[in-house]
Amino acid sequence: MYIGKKIQAKGTLLGVPTVFEIREQLTTNDNWVRRGLKAIYKMQTEDEKLMQVTTEDNGVGFSGVDAELLSSFAEQLESRGSLSPKQMVYARKKMKKYAKQLWTLAYQKAEARVANAPAREPFLGSTISQGRTGGANHLNNLKAFAKTYRTPENSQILDKVIGAVGATSRDED
Repeated sequence: MYIGKKIQAKGTLLGVPTVFEIREQLTTNDNWVRRGLKAIYKMQTEDEKLMQVTTEDNGVGFSGVDAELLSSFAEQLESRGSLSPKQMVYARKKMKKYAKQLWTLAYQKAEARVANAPAREPFLGSTISQGRTGGANHLNNLKAFAKTYRTPENSQILDKVIGAVGATSRDED
């Protein structure tokens, strides 16, 4: 499965790390490995979970080679809440290959979050199309937008835009 740079950039705007960043986190962060194992395991069919094998070629879940061991790790996480240090080393190595599936899950979750976000007042376009209504209205609309959609990745850009619009509104008023 290929995930293009444009799609990953769109995901970044939604607060989704890139596939590369996910791989990096899986390399260094035990929590990411545990959460990733559980997420991929949930994508296995019920039969695959029962038998701890991959029976369907559906492009999701563990591969046939990894299904037995990684399914047992995921089940152990569910029952005990942890893996041994040796299991974690092995899981960390194997989970990197599932970074694209994890990215897809995170992207779908982020899209659903945005789709279910409460409706807001129309953004800048409506006040601009109605003519000059004053920079203060634009600034208020931008601040409302930023409050709803701010992520660590776009925070700096939003702050710069708000600062520029704020300076313009002071000049107009």
